[in-house]
Amino acid sequence: MNQFLTIFPKSFPLLNTFGYGFLLAISFVVSLFFLWKELRRSSFKEERIVDMLFLSLCAGLALGRLTFFFTENPAFALNPLNFFIVYIFPGFSLFGTLFGFFLCLYLLTKKYKESFIEVIHLFFVPFFTFFTVYSFLNLLYRPLWQEFARLLLFAVVLFFLPYIRQKEQLNKLTRRCIIMLLMALFSAIEFFTSLSFGPGLRIAVVSIEIWFFLIVLILSSVKLVLCFVKKKQ
Repeated sequence: MNQFLTIFPKSFPLLNTFGYGFLLAISFVVSLFFLWKELRRSSFKEERIVDMLFLSLCAGLALGRLTFFFTENPAFALNPLNFFIVYIFPGFSLFGTLFGFFLCLYLLTKKYKESFIEVIHLFFVPFFTFFTVYSFLNLLYRPLWQEFARLLLFAVVLFFLPYIRQKEQLNKLTRRCIIMLLMALFSAIEFFTSLSFGPGLRIAVVSIEIWFFLIVLILSSVKLVLCFVKKKQ
């Protein structure tokens, strides 16, 4: 059993939630903080960007749920009401969610006459933050090759493709998300060290990604408080 499960509780009976969902919710909060920091560096209107993000997330979740509804479990799709009962029949298609998110975001950038590449540039750090956390949490609970492939896919697609024509921005971007890159690196280490290489042969290490994640959360919270204090002064 992965040692992560002995460090962090698997569920919170009083909150009626699971440890995985709790950490995933915190990862969303951390990614919003990174988005706020990126907005402060840009010339975009904050209200418009937040609206675009909210609508794109809604479209992504709807399409992700719809894709899961028809592809993951045929018996589940026999009753149309199961589509809406998320708390009893949970499940989303990750790639359906990503497709819906980016499609809606592209259409909104055309509507508001914004640069799609620039908006992707703005969303990259918080987006990479969220999905890096998502990937290593999956790796901690079930070290599968599919989860490791997702981690590499996010790193390649989201990191390199939008910046082929903007190589001079790559170094600045790397410095802004260096902690997330470290989390991705240690997730890969965790994946390989949790594999069984034969009968009785298993390499195990202490899961240290969670400590990096908590450090990011603490530093983000402290930075946010300091920014508000400085703004009031």
